[in-house]
Amino acid sequence: MNRRGRIVDVVLYCMAAMIIGAGVAGVYDVVVHPGLPGNSTSHRISPFVFLRPPLEGIEELRILLVGSDDRANDRGRSDTLMVFYLNPRNKRAALLSIPRDVRVHIPGHGDDKINHAYGYGGVPLVKRCVEELLGEHIDYYAHATFQMFVDVVDKLGGVDINVPDYEGEGRGMNYDCPGDNLIIHLRPGPQHLDGYKAMGFVRYRKSNVPGKSINDEQRAANQHMFLKAIVEQKLRPANWSRVAQAAGYIMRTLDTDIPWQVAVDLARVLRKMPSGGLLTTTIPIYDDWRNGVYYARASAGGLADVKEQIRRHLLGETTAPVVVEVLNGSGSPGAARAAARLLEEKGFRIASTGNAPSFDHARTVIQYAKDKQQAATKAAEALNAADAECQEGDSRSLGQFDLRIIVGKDISKF
Repeated sequence: MNRRGRIVDVVLYCMAAMIIGAGVAGVYDVVVHPGLPGNSTSHRISPFVFLRPPLEGIEELRILLVGSDDRANDRGRSDTLMVFYLNPRNKRAALLSIPRDVRVHIPGHGDDKINHAYGYGGVPLVKRCVEELLGEHIDYYAHATFQMFVDVVDKLGGVDINVPDYEGEGRGMNYDCPGDNLIIHLRPGPQHLDGYKAMGFVRYRKSNVPGKSINDEQRAANQHMFLKAIVEQKLRPANWSRVAQAAGYIMRTLDTDIPWQVAVDLARVLRKMPSGGLLTTTIPIYDDWRNGVYYARASAGGLADVKEQIRRHLLGETTAPVVVEVLNGSGSPGAARAAARLLEEKGFRIASTGNAPSFDHARTVIQYAKDKQQAATKAAEALNAADAECQEGDSRSLGQFDLRIIVGKDISKF
């Protein structure tokens, strides 16, 4: 790939990530290329800034990305939260999704879902809650509404997505909530989505069909699927005119406290980021019902593992925790959660827990990704499941997981 093509692909890869959370990378590109639509002469940068190393003296930069469903007479809630990490020296980045239902302490409002913090106090309060949740300082923020998301996707020409059949029997994804500015009707299978339908795809979590809702990990996976599709289909030199139009629009509408000098330096780093330089991951959670209200609780051990995974990635280290999905296949209440706790104590990262399609599993089944057979054996030992059936799983089925453990009746009593 020539140098120009690499610049376009890399910078716009990050732009796609920011579109999901906020759309900030378009700002970087507009700053670096003053001729693009939407650039203002008042923001022109002296050429002397390019004579020194970008983000000199900064070991790690963290940017909070907020996507909200603002309405005319209501601030709304933050529907998408992510933290973008960057190691300028190694030119490596990570994107951490924060499930919207994670229960946190919101200063002045008690314990509540983190997406309510935006309604209580805007981005500043969201930033404070995220800092307390992660135990890390956030340097800057970038905030966009979902109308901006819709407009940017439309300006990029839409996106092709293979929509999962979450509701079964060919129903695909359906949810009607006009009050939430959300009406989703997507048939399953490959199709072209415009901006509004793409918004429905990344926001979908509830269903009109009882018992068919998806969890926050699956929702984050859809957002990552969208990101990948945008990168592969739209962020190419051949689509540059559309990208320039989207970048100009983002620049005019984005709410961010990123200084222009930092934006320029970010562009200089991102344009040289190597293939595979961006890691996408999600905070592991488990169900936490309180007085009949559903919350997600961040797994302390899982969060620590994810932060370690991000740290290693930014430093260029390859070792990463084993990512596990635990499903209850025995029908014994709490079996998946109990197994997840045992595995967490042994260093596994629990990304998801839930019920298996059926409760008739007499033996525990451990499906493992390629090259993860040893991890499967260690998981069986951690669960004291000597008779567990370990089998190599299909990579498309396993997706982001290294292991999928279906707890059987043989270890359902913990």
